[in-house]
Amino acid sequence: MKKLLKKLFLCTVVLIAIFSLSQITAFAEYEVSTTTCSMDNNNDYQESDFTMPKDGKVKVNISITDKDSIPGILKVSFRKADDEDRAIVQVFTGITASSPITDAIVDLDAGNYYVSYVLSNASGERTNTAISLTCTIEILPTEVTNISELKVNAINSLDEITDKGYSELQFGDFEKDKSIVIPFTVDRKGGIYISMKPSYEIFNEIKGTIYKDKECTQALGKSFSLYDMDDNKDYLRSLPSSGTYYINFILKNDEIFHEVEETPFQVKLYEINGEDRSITSGKSTLAYQEKTDKKINFKFVVKATSVLAIDLRSADNSKSGSASFRLLDKNKKAITKTSTLHSDLKEDGDGYDMMVKYYTVTAGSYYIQVSASDNLYELVSYGNKYKSNAGLNKAKAKSIRVQGTYGTGLFTTADKTSKVEWYKFTINSRQYVQIMLEFLLDGKFDCEVIDSKGTLLYQLSKGIDNKEGHWILAVENYFDKGTYYIKVHKSGASSSLAYILNLNN
Repeated sequence: MKKLLKKLFLCTVVLIAIFSLSQITAFAEYEVSTTTCSMDNNNDYQESDFTMPKDGKVKVNISITDKDSIPGILKVSFRKADDEDRAIVQVFTGITASSPITDAIVDLDAGNYYVSYVLSNASGERTNTAISLTCTIEILPTEVTNISELKVNAINSLDEITDKGYSELQFGDFEKDKSIVIPFTVDRKGGIYISMKPSYEIFNEIKGTIYKDKECTQALGKSFSLYDMDDNKDYLRSLPSSGTYYINFILKNDEIFHEVEETPFQVKLYEINGEDRSITSGKSTLAYQEKTDKKINFKFVVKATSVLAIDLRSADNSKSGSASFRLLDKNKKAITKTSTLHSDLKEDGDGYDMMVKYYTVTAGSYYIQVSASDNLYELVSYGNKYKSNAGLNKAKAKSIRVQGTYGTGLFTTADKTSKVEWYKFTINSRQYVQIMLEFLLDGKFDCEVIDSKGTLLYQLSKGIDNKEGHWILAVENYFDKGTYYIKVHKSGASSSLAYILNLNN
């Protein structure tokens, strides 16, 4: 029983700091792991655990005190716990009472480690050899480089993302400098677009991670990597607010590259606004949305009755995207229902087109509420004045001619469903006529053709489904001599419509 108790108490491991990946936010309070134990002929191997919460550096101090006549020699090894072979990543040998390890700096990747202690002596026979040891492992704070700050580019269009304007950074001696931290500052919450490309040196991998703090303990989003075979790599990450952030770049090289003295690479940052904002007709703005269920409100002022056209272009047009739109009043109260559009494949098959949403509105201030499937998109809104030449009742119907005059009409979101616009045309003898209607629609509408006796000849809603967006529809047939009327009205209270009416033969 005494031997068992002795075995249990020979090695006492005191962990001043126990880290786990889920406790990184508490890093500043726990910095040092200390192991103390006794070792002798019957207890010549010990092992402790250590967790590194981030890629970085540790400072190691190891000292021993001889307790018997033959001096001891200690070997200390660091092994990655999740490595099946438990390969050694760092080893210290020849540690004696007179030759301790003092302030040794070791680079470690984030993860769990086993630290093993093996006792020996010069004679090879461990009888009459006993020691006490102390090993401290201090996680060092990451130091910001002497580069003051990485430039952040302010852009308003996807076309401004070019292959120019990179800043060159570099790692120094691989053995001494394979981690650098660069601060950058943004003016608002949203996204940061990161573009990286190699310079002229060969390397294995450069991994970057964004942090809230310069000690690099509070990571934001996933890491991103650049390999020496890449032409360039682009990434997008979320930023919760305005302020200063830090990118920790880690150089990862194979043994063959250890003689490289400097490793340069190039980085460029773009700030992408994720907040509500005011927009001006014809001027593009870039927007970042972290998730599709989040919305951005774009304020737009209309000075006269107009058609609003909102163009939305996804940064990634290699796949079909979608976006939901809703029109709000000046108090951000919903005027229309939510409408979802999907991008169509381009005619040449090379990518997908932008999405275009239309509203017809009276003068005033509005918000266009947008939620897009793509994190990064460009939005441009246009306000185009528009007028109607239609008659507001059958008796005052606007007269149009085949291959002659044409009608222009509109229904704003504020118009009631009882409003009707009227046109008429007269045929002097039996004639083939094509009634063509080009329209910009949000919601639903109807167009009816009736004869002078009031008989309904054609009704658009019964022949063709109403389609939101920009469309051209036609009704064509032979018409007998007489006068005919065309009646247009919207079918939904919040619907809006602008259109052109033509007669052809």
